[in-house]
Amino acid sequence: MGNVKGYFGSAKSYFGNVKGYFRNVECYFRNVKYYFGNVKCYLGNRSRDWATGSRTPEKRYGIPVSRCKALF
Repeated sequence: MGNVKGYFGSAKSYFGNVKGYFRNVECYFRNVKYYFGNVKCYLGNRSRDWATGSRTPEKRYGIPVSRCKALF
């Protein structure tokens, strides 16, 4: 009987790990989505700066350009 109990304990632990794995995968894809959103935002802001002739986009948007470049 102890072996059966141990088996179900191991199975419960295994499925807990699988659940945690999928939670991590979901979190990873959410981070990727935010990353590409930030890149799109940065490129949009940069092209708008070029169009208006602004030379200091970090003053307009409060986002240091050097931080944005670190994404690439």
